[in-house]
Amino acid sequence: MGTDLQQWIGSYTQWPTGLALLFESGQTPTYNCVTDACEANSEESIKILVNTGKYYIGPTELQTACNHPNRAIMELVVNALVDHRKRLQSLAETHLPEDVNAELGIKPGTLMSLQAYRACQLLKASSVDIDDVEERNRWSVYDYIGVNLKAADLLWDAGFRDVDEGKKACLMTMWWNSPPCSLDVFLEKASWLINKGADIHRRHETSPAVQYLGHDIGKLLHSIDDSGDVSLQLHALSQTSLGLMHRILSDDTRDGCCCPCSSAGCSGLTAFLRGLFPTRSDRDFGELVHRLAMVMGSLASSPDVKGQQRLFNQIAPGVLRFITCRNLNISHTCTHEYYKGIDAGEIEEIQDEERSLILELNSLLAEFLAKSKGSGLSFPDFLTRIWWVRMNDIQSSREPPCEEDIRQVHEAGVILHD
Repeated sequence: MGTDLQQWIGSYTQWPTGLALLFESGQTPTYNCVTDACEANSEESIKILVNTGKYYIGPTELQTACNHPNRAIMELVVNALVDHRKRLQSLAETHLPEDVNAELGIKPGTLMSLQAYRACQLLKASSVDIDDVEERNRWSVYDYIGVNLKAADLLWDAGFRDVDEGKKACLMTMWWNSPPCSLDVFLEKASWLINKGADIHRRHETSPAVQYLGHDIGKLLHSIDDSGDVSLQLHALSQTSLGLMHRILSDDTRDGCCCPCSSAGCSGLTAFLRGLFPTRSDRDFGELVHRLAMVMGSLASSPDVKGQQRLFNQIAPGVLRFITCRNLNISHTCTHEYYKGIDAGEIEEIQDEERSLILELNSLLAEFLAKSKGSGLSFPDFLTRIWWVRMNDIQSSREPPCEEDIRQVHEAGVILHD
């Protein structure tokens, strides 16, 4: 690699002419020339780099290209990555034993993604020259496409077929690997991965992917500044996105959590609610309940639900339990609330200290479920009217008396003791 070229690249403004002159003078590409060419929006510069045969397409380069507004830039970089991997795979097929190739997942019509780094290590150990195709890190291509499904299609058609690689598969890392986007765009990406074979029930430690997705949806809706924008985004959902959201929130796959917020462990629904109602939030609780009601209203219109009664039967009991638990300020003892988990002894101690609140939670849940049967209200209206009013009454009865209340009591001749 040219030691001084990066300084020239950073300061040179004549793309692609200056780049061509540097290479003609004997310089070779530096490690991030492709990224610089993308940021300069120079298609010709990328072509020049590819023609040298000494370019590098790693996660940063792919991510930059997939987030680029110029589709031609994205296609050039994706095609360069495909060529890179084909050459690497050809070396592996030529120099590594058949059983090792099988272990790497090499087969006709497919390209290595996460396993490319391991293939490089094995080839280097066999003294094979891989300088022009070496992978420097272990990474999965679908973790770096942003929300660019056109790029995803190109990569898939080229042979990148494994969307469930690694301990944390693509569905579990979408929050971190997607740029800020609308709920519909986020769900469309998740749908693409699922349609290509990503398993929503695949687990990392104890949590299935469906919980990661549920939590991401909740966080996304919590992050939107204005409730009006939440309404607009929900109304803009495609039927595909709406159907996936219903699938996530009605999925009954559980983990091993022991917490009053959810009976028999956490699910996609409780993960969603944990994202929408985080333990620490600057948003007004009532506003978040309003957002929740909007989500429930959208789900009721989904073809997968077919009416308010089915929505209530599938989702409402879990929703009422969680938000009532949250409103009563009962401590979460879910594993997800603790960086290093929480042991059974500590859970028992916390729940013993809050036994009266947990009993009140169970009593209120039974009350709400009974009231809902004869209320004649849709579930969203039940949340914002019956549930909200009842919980406000409970909270008001627990508030300490204000100065005006104390003054009136004193005027009545009652003496208050501290």
